[in-house]
Amino acid sequence: MTFYKKLFVMLMTLFIAFILFEGYFRYYYGMLGTHVAADSDELCLKQMKLDNLPSSTKNRNFVNFTRMGYWEDDSVEGILPRLNYTKDAIFDISVNGENKRLVLYASTHHNSQRLNNIEEFSLQKPKDKIRIALFGDSFTCGDEAPLRFGMTYLMKELIPNSEVLNFCVSGRGIEAMYVRYVLEAKKYNPDVVIFNVLTDDLQRAFGCPLLLPNLTIVNGRVVIGQRQYPTLRDFYEKYTLPHYESYFLKHIRWVYNQQTEYARNMKKGLTLFSTLLDDVKEQTQQQNSTFIVTIIGWAPSFDNDIATKYYDKLIQLVHVKNITYLDSLHYFKTKEVAYRNQSFYYIQIGEHGEGEHLGHWSPVGNALYAQGIKNILEELKIINRTNNYYFSNFDNMQFMYFIPEDLNQQLQGSVRAVLPFDILDENYTNKFGPLVHGSIRPVSDTARELT
Repeated sequence: MTFYKKLFVMLMTLFIAFILFEGYFRYYYGMLGTHVAADSDELCLKQMKLDNLPSSTKNRNFVNFTRMGYWEDDSVEGILPRLNYTKDAIFDISVNGENKRLVLYASTHHNSQRLNNIEEFSLQKPKDKIRIALFGDSFTCGDEAPLRFGMTYLMKELIPNSEVLNFCVSGRGIEAMYVRYVLEAKKYNPDVVIFNVLTDDLQRAFGCPLLLPNLTIVNGRVVIGQRQYPTLRDFYEKYTLPHYESYFLKHIRWVYNQQTEYARNMKKGLTLFSTLLDDVKEQTQQQNSTFIVTIIGWAPSFDNDIATKYYDKLIQLVHVKNITYLDSLHYFKTKEVAYRNQSFYYIQIGEHGEGEHLGHWSPVGNALYAQGIKNILEELKIINRTNNYYFSNFDNMQFMYFIPEDLNQQLQGSVRAVLPFDILDENYTNKFGPLVHGSIRPVSDTARELT
């Protein structure tokens, strides 16, 4: 057989094999009922175009090009907390014969400024207060814990005369921290700017363009550009599906990307974050603000080798850039003996059988971290030194106790108690509907405990 005949046979064999594989994967994806995609970004776009928009009956998270959850779209910043979104747990109670409502504030309690706060804030900073601006993901939002047992309000309890503005965006990363600081937080002239960076936040800066701002680096400077699709309607009208695509080749690419994409995006994220740090450091200096970065690690049972590697890289990065930082893993390690090696994370099975927690900090973990930040501010002489505490809490509906570390103060009974709820007028409700709406036994002799 001549060389050309052998080449022809080989090419025909490959072509037939390709057709067979192509047919198999088209059948395979049809049976799965999902879309073929080369990577998670393409899958996100296809799902939004075909399954969610404009008003899908299959997915109630989108109605008429509008997100219905705790997120909403901004034409420049991407995903942001929805204005005035609250899902507090509300209970009807009786206090001294009067109808009241006990309101357990949820971690997703947004005010009219898109902040994860109950109260509103003026642009003009009060002269007698220190204003602290927090940025981060769900750890900073305090997911899984009541709002009052999250980082924001525990820090406010620990730092006298303080305002703590929480610019967190649950589920997002370093890109959201940066744009919210530059485009929103600077207007409030914070005294302290704190970026709480989970290792996973590095790779979240890359992904589906429907979630992200458009950040580019030009001559070593960060530029916030127009998004490819400013609105969901723009996306729906402008995005076109591929006319021709190979399910077989895209499946191969998908498998490859699932194995390598996370590590590649973590590497790109670290490079991007290095530039973001330089930018924020310069801007905070211009505003006479103190810039602090805290590095957050997952609970040990949630972590992986890549995240561990980049945790160390983040520590090295902020150290080299001479930025004040808090190392969460080292910090919590120093507290293990005092707390008898208890976990500072939600990692146990849910008490009602709803499955494992998501691995965020418990109320005690949030309190310890807030105190760690307070101690840094004391070392920097930004605030005066105040008491340090041991913290105790056993249930989201119960008190959190602040027990002074100083033995003499303990003997004097100087123990503080913080409640996760308020008792409000009987007409209080949530704009988005209560998460829980039930009754608690009439309050008579125990009224003083609740109030």
